[in-house]
Amino acid sequence: MKTPNIWIMGVILILCAGCGSTQSDLPAPTQLNTPITEAIEPVTLSSFSDENITFNIPPGWTPMPAAGEYFDLGLEEHFAMQDSASKLQYFSIASTKLASDETIASKFSQAYTKGPVIEELAIVPKDRGELTGIELTYQRPWGEPRWRFHDLWVEINGSIYVFSYRVYNTAFDPQSTIFEELIASVSLQSAAAQIEVTDTNLPAQLPKPPDSARIVFAATGWTVPNSREEIFVMNVDGSGITAISNSAGDDRDPCWSPDGKKIVFKSERDGNSEIYLMNADGSEQIRLTNTPENEHHPDWSPNGQKIVFSRTMPDKTSDLFIINLAGEEIARLTDTSKSVESYPDWSPDGSQIVYSAFGGEESGIFVMNSDGSNPHLIMAGPLHYPKWSPDGKWIAFDGDPAGCKFEVYIMKANGTQARQVTNHPGGCGGYNKCPSWSPDGKRLVYFSTNRSSTPGSDIFIINIDGSGETQLTFGKNDLHHGGFYPNWSPLP
Repeated sequence: MKTPNIWIMGVILILCAGCGSTQSDLPAPTQLNTPITEAIEPVTLSSFSDENITFNIPPGWTPMPAAGEYFDLGLEEHFAMQDSASKLQYFSIASTKLASDETIASKFSQAYTKGPVIEELAIVPKDRGELTGIELTYQRPWGEPRWRFHDLWVEINGSIYVFSYRVYNTAFDPQSTIFEELIASVSLQSAAAQIEVTDTNLPAQLPKPPDSARIVFAATGWTVPNSREEIFVMNVDGSGITAISNSAGDDRDPCWSPDGKKIVFKSERDGNSEIYLMNADGSEQIRLTNTPENEHHPDWSPNGQKIVFSRTMPDKTSDLFIINLAGEEIARLTDTSKSVESYPDWSPDGSQIVYSAFGGEESGIFVMNSDGSNPHLIMAGPLHYPKWSPDGKWIAFDGDPAGCKFEVYIMKANGTQARQVTNHPGGCGGYNKCPSWSPDGKRLVYFSTNRSSTPGSDIFIINIDGSGETQLTFGKNDLHHGGFYPNWSPLP
């Protein structure tokens, strides 16, 4: 079996342009045409096997009836199970025979071109010894929060096998440790599979970014072995793109410090999602949090002394916390039940924090004092990534008030006078997301889906009146694929 070249795979990535809305009930966790109900009886099995593989069911998991067609991907599901405790985690094994004129790459491309929409896809060829193949993480647009997937495609004796783990998790992150444990329970019936190991040599020296770089962003990249999403910087005209995090595992959610000398971000390099800090050139990377929970979406205080972030709690809600960099003390800001609070951003004067909340009694954009007091809703709806303007008078955000696509908006800091800034040319099914202000408050940087020759997300800038939209990244190249989660440095 030959591992697909990552440059080839970039051409066939399909990112979801759909977007979900808030919800009170969980979305169906299995195939869209065969939702789970309480009437399904557990299946009594200790293992699954066919002519090529054996899977030993680990403790804590309950087998379920296979559902047949697997998510319209052109495969048949042969085995499925869910975790016995939360019943919010699922694992499936599906397969299909390859025709004489098909390869794993062509089958993969066909599946995700015609299959259901997906979001935030990251993909790499992965060397796993006997189970080397295509590994991908993504989410399905089934409301807020999303169902997260971690899949592995392999070819064994002329058949494609897909091992798929999915979880309803408010961290918005794949559960890499659980996936590794599940894949470890798969073994081949024979040694007939042909394995080709990819080159894992590190470059002799990683390049340094230009001092003029002012936009930081995340993108699927491959500067180091087993990397998925990495942190990059570039100039405001799109030149000088340089990878700076250079680690295995997902790095995303970057944010500049007020003096432009450091970048805070979240990384899964140690198993779960933690907050990290590095210099603007990628050096001196240190971990700021170390908890069993997942942390994400960090943002600096204007004085550079504190960082606010969102943490997923054991009950699957998310709350906001602040870490004091001087003593590394962590203080809790919110403690709300049945609510996911995320995307916090500090006001320029340091007195308030704006954030998004989903679930519970109200969903939308909220503002509270920086000590967590007086939280109040300023705009309701499925709205995300609120960001204060440099003068504190406006808030940029994205959402889908129209019900079919995400666009970037700005509104007064009190939630009035909202107006649309972007207009995705793809109409319903396209989206523009994650705005960040230029230092002078006249432009926004954001990411937009499926605007290049290859599907995926790219970085754009635009004037706040909607004019002058300019594309900064252009799909797949030798370094990365497009980009998302951009953040504009406060330095001019």
